[in-house]
Amino acid sequence: MIHFAEIQNGILFDAVENMFPSSMFGVTSELGRSEISSTHYGFVFEGEFQLRRKGFPTLTLVSGMHFCCPGAFQLDGQGRAVAIERKGYRGLFSVGGPVETRGRLSYIDGCTTSLLAQPARMGEPCLNLLCFPPQTVQTEHTHPTLRMGLVYSGSGLCLSKGKELCALKPGQTFFIEEGFSHSFHTQDQQLSIIAFHPDTDWGPTDQQHPMLNRTYMKQLP
Repeated sequence: MIHFAEIQNGILFDAVENMFPSSMFGVTSELGRSEISSTHYGFVFEGEFQLRRKGFPTLTLVSGMHFCCPGAFQLDGQGRAVAIERKGYRGLFSVGGPVETRGRLSYIDGCTTSLLAQPARMGEPCLNLLCFPPQTVQTEHTHPTLRMGLVYSGSGLCLSKGKELCALKPGQTFFIEEGFSHSFHTQDQQLSIIAFHPDTDWGPTDQQHPMLNRTYMKQLP
């Protein structure tokens, strides 16, 4: 199934019994999380928020900015934001954005995508920007694991097996269960989506990473 919800303070989707336990929270004023064994992937849809971590400077995030935060944190402000928790995983802290209007990588059916928070090692989670140009008719497809995210800008339609067309609008969040067939379509506007993947089949390994690959050891005679 695919589920939709508007951003409001509190939990939006709960998939803690999934093989990759994850939850999605809406934030309109504040969110405090104390789970030291979780990592949260956040995105500010509108407004301004302060990201606080014990022992570190407070960071201000505005619309279009994103973060990856392992362990405990506090998010305070005015506006609308989301935070997706990946339980049992400790990621690398990062803050970035605002996101661009076009992805840096190609995707199916003329779409583009950018990695906003990359997996530190192969198999780990990631956060992505996905851009659909106007007049996109996306091929129906599935994913092997859940997807969570939100519509950042533009408009479009979601087609899903056994359900009517669903209009996509900015600020709308979604949760796609693993293996569920769906596609996104656009008309006269570009559609930009933020999408969380709880796992990957890509990323650096101990045998393949930039530091090692660009190290040349002189061979002695």
